[in-house]
Amino acid sequence: MIGPVRFSPAVILLCLCFSLSRAEIKPEGGRELISPQIIRSMQSYMFDQRLDGWIFSGQGAFDDIQSEFLGLKGTTRHRWIIFFFTLDTIKKPFLIYNPDDEQAFSGINFYPLPYNGYREMEEAIKYNIKPSAFVIFANYSNRMEIPEISTLDAGVLELLSSLGFKIQSSGTLLSFYNTRWTMEEAASHKQAAAALDSLLPLAVGKLKERLAANKKITDYELGQYVEKSLKKLGLEALESPTVAAGEKTRLERYSPSRKESRPLERGDLLYLEVQARLKGQPEAMFAKLGWTLYLGESVPDSLGEEWDRLDKGNAAALELLESRIPGGKTLLGCEVDQTA
Repeated sequence: MIGPVRFSPAVILLCLCFSLSRAEIKPEGGRELISPQIIRSMQSYMFDQRLDGWIFSGQGAFDDIQSEFLGLKGTTRHRWIIFFFTLDTIKKPFLIYNPDDEQAFSGINFYPLPYNGYREMEEAIKYNIKPSAFVIFANYSNRMEIPEISTLDAGVLELLSSLGFKIQSSGTLLSFYNTRWTMEEAASHKQAAAALDSLLPLAVGKLKERLAANKKITDYELGQYVEKSLKKLGLEALESPTVAAGEKTRLERYSPSRKESRPLERGDLLYLEVQARLKGQPEAMFAKLGWTLYLGESVPDSLGEEWDRLDKGNAAALELLESRIPGGKTLLGCEVDQTA
C-alpha cells in the first residue's frame, strides 16, 4: 500500500496551475484579508513547520478568530471555506462559498470558488486545494485543550480527513501571529509601560497624604484619581482601573462605582491594576501593570509568606523563559503556568 506522497514545489505548482485552469478562477480585487507583511510571515512559519496551508471554515455568524484575524463581519447562510497556501507564489487565499453569501465577502481580495451544492463544494476542495496541500493548519484543538481556538466542527474535520488532509491545530500559528509586534508597536508599548510605572508613586502619595491626615478616601476616589493621572501622563484607558481592597482582592477584576465604594483603611490589602496606551494613537500597544499594597506600618507575616511564595513562582517562570527562548526551543504557555 502506498502512503501519502509529498510533492516537490515544482510538481505542486504544476498541479495548482492545472487546477486554476480547470476551475477558471479569476482573482477578485479589494482589501486583503491579512496584510501582505503578515501573510509572508505566516507562509515562512508554515514552511518551517512543513505545513501546506491554513484553512478557515464557518456558517452563520463569524466567530471571534474570523472577525478579529480576518476582519469578517456579519453572517452567512451557507458553509464557506477560506484557504491560505504556504506557497508564496499563491498571493491570495481561495474562497469556497455559496453565491447567496456573496455580500458577506464583498470587497475582499481572493480567488473565488462558488458552489451550488454539497458535491460542488467537495469538488472545489478536492480539485483546487487538495492537489497542493496535505498537512494543514485548522482552528481545531485536540480534545478541545484550547477551547478558544477549537471552532472547526466535526463534520468539516471528517470531510477534510476523508479527502486525505492531515489536520494540525493552528494554536501555534495563532500564537506566532498574536505575539509578534512591529518595532513601532514594541516602542509604543515600552513608552506606555514607562509612563504607567510613574503612576504608582502618585497613587501611593495620594494614599499616604489622606491616611496621614486621617482623612477618608474611598476605592472609587482612588480610581478616579488614577484615571485623571493617566490623562496627565499622556495615556488613555478603555476601561476603569482595578482598585480592589479587602475581600474584593479575590475577584479577577473589580472597578468600584460611586454607589458601591468603600473607604480604604489602615490594615487593608489593596490591589491596583491599570492598562493603558499612548493617548490618541489607536494602533499603539497597551501596557498593563499591577501593584499589591499593604496599608500599614509593616506587612503581616501571613501576607509576607504568601508574597514570597508568589515571588518564587514568578522567578521560576522567568528563569524558564530565559533558558528556553534564546535557544529557539518550543515553549508552551501551560509550561510557564505549571512552573509558576
